[in-house]
Amino acid sequence: MNIKIIEALRLKNDISTQVRALEYTAKTRIVMGNTFEDGIQATEGEGFTLAQVVGKLETALQYSEEINGKIAEFNRSHNIDNLVRKMHNYKLMKEIYENLLPRTKPTLTNTWTAVGDTRKQVVREYRPLHTSKDIKTKINDYKQQIRETQSQIETLNQETITLSFSPQDVDNLALD
Repeated sequence: MNIKIIEALRLKNDISTQVRALEYTAKTRIVMGNTFEDGIQATEGEGFTLAQVVGKLETALQYSEEINGKIAEFNRSHNIDNLVRKMHNYKLMKEIYENLLPRTKPTLTNTWTAVGDTRKQVVREYRPLHTSKDIKTKINDYKQQIRETQSQIETLNQETITLSFSPQDVDNLALD
């Protein structure tokens, strides 16, 4: 079955959810025997058989391996990891410049200090080395680079890969 990468990523999450549910059931609800009192069956195990749960879990794990492998192969061949890293680097640099922006405003304060028996006024002035305009330009440049990189990734995520199973096959793994 051909599926777009963006849909495959959603399907990968669905498979992961199924695996967790089947794992929980395997650990807590598999009937492993019945209780007998004086040779008479007192309880009939309630739950699922080992074959029911483990068979579906093995299938879910095979689907998981296949889809993760295909997505990883796609990512490697299209340098998605590099694009994602580049986008995170741009975001980091944008955050740094956003943090610096408030420090681009000059300030002037007057304080008084005691000098011997007298008080003296001290004028304190902060003169920034960079203008807010320059910093805002850098922020906007990084925003643009982030948008361009996101667009590249989104475009690549519209390409398709081929899987041996369908979303319906994943849905069929649910225990009733």
